[in-house]
Amino acid sequence: MLLRAFTDLGLTREQNEDSLLVCHLQQVMQISAQNKLDTTANVKPPLLACIADGMGGHAGGEVASRLVCNVFGEAYAPLSKASTPENAELAIRKTVTRCLDEMEKQQSTDSALIGMGTTIVGFFSAPCANIIFHSGDSRAYGLHGKYLRSLTRDHNEQNK
Repeated sequence: MLLRAFTDLGLTREQNEDSLLVCHLQQVMQISAQNKLDTTANVKPPLLACIADGMGGHAGGEVASRLVCNVFGEAYAPLSKASTPENAELAIRKTVTRCLDEMEKQQSTDSALIGMGTTIVGFFSAPCANIIFHSGDSRAYGLHGKYLRSLTRDHNEQNK
């Protein structure tokens, strides 16, 4: 599987609050907003890739996105051992819950981070399952021929 990973500031923000995580058997690559990564790698499952887009304008968006990628990075080893799709999905759900718990803990110890937030979109591929997960308005797309098709629907007020 060929993987290309990168993050970009975009046109409207002065600061990039994205964090990116790619884990596979050979290595773990993690970057936060201050680093640039544009890499192409051949990877073999199990593969975990996620992008956390710190919510600009909210306190600690960069902290939240980095925290989410850290938690998912720690979860890679046990997740890669999942033997059924149900076990993999449960492990991802537990990891998301742990992310929320860790953000609450950070906010309780640092009042400057109250209201911090991030979106997340990710992909887990293993012999037992291929799972796309997301929360917020970060989207996953599938390439069909030469066209991209949205695979997820935003979790925001406009789409309820």
